[in-house]
Amino acid sequence: MVKPNDVKSFKSKKIKALLNFFYFVCILLVGFYAYKKPYYNWGALPYMAVVLSYDNDDPKFIHDTIYQIARQKIPSETYNQIADTSMNYKKRMLQNENDFYNLLPFYVVKPLYTGLIYLFYKSGISLLKATVLPSVVAYVLIGLLLLIWVKIYLQLFFAFLSCILIMLFAPMLEVVKTSSPDCLATFLLLTALYFIIERKSLLIAFFFLLLSVFARLDNIIPCVFILSLLAFTDKWKEKIPMKKYFSVLLILTDSYFVITANALKFGWSLLYYPSFAKHLNLSYEAHAAFSFKDYFILYPYYKQFFLFSFYFIYAAFINNIY
Repeated sequence: MVKPNDVKSFKSKKIKALLNFFYFVCILLVGFYAYKKPYYNWGALPYMAVVLSYDNDDPKFIHDTIYQIARQKIPSETYNQIADTSMNYKKRMLQNENDFYNLLPFYVVKPLYTGLIYLFYKSGISLLKATVLPSVVAYVLIGLLLLIWVKIYLQLFFAFLSCILIMLFAPMLEVVKTSSPDCLATFLLLTALYFIIERKSLLIAFFFLLLSVFARLDNIIPCVFILSLLAFTDKWKEKIPMKKYFSVLLILTDSYFVITANALKFGWSLLYYPSFAKHLNLSYEAHAAFSFKDYFILYPYYKQFFLFSFYFIYAAFINNIY
């Protein structure tokens, strides 16, 4: 004889399965749409150039191939904006292969992202579409991790509702369509936080922190911040000993220089950011001086640090760490 509790349990499991399935299908459909209809931001061009440089480092070949792909694959209206000759900067990039090649130091310091593009490209995916595929994969993985994490604190229906709203939030829909390492770096940092807060596994957390630096060099800032918080607070169940703390900082430092060494052939400093600051300005021309005011111009490039600092403290507060 079937008991009422058994029927109720069966219906509950069925509802849970349907919600999980619907959620997974939703984020897959968003990812598929982003892959088919990417944003086609200008950054796709230098990222493609970095990938081509792995096999052929000739500036003329790289420049001509990239712009040929752009003309053929990008919708004409968008391509006309990318190759807008009324803007001096874009005109120089279009007409001068050396100027375009000298732009690559800004992009070679994201080897995990460009390496994934290279693997997708070599597997038969078009080079342009390969630039957005890491973002698509990372978006789906963020969605899965988010649901797993939120279900720890909320009932499935409310977890499903909150996660689906987050994943369909406008900035998320924009970043998944963009040829950029931002979505990949976000997934790696979020995964590291999950293993710190929920699993208390510092080894796995550090692995993802390290990968996030290879995805985006400036992630070394939140990585140092997070590891320092683990080392210098007594609120954690597994506090990092000083010896281990300085060891992981040494690994991060070594990784930093391994990554920045990619920019040496362009005449940039191994420290990278002095050269970065020298070349980065609103007119896209080099300046010998870099004023305090210019640091505020650089803020968008470091907003990820402030964002994940807030996420980390907020998550720690919810989990009764503080």
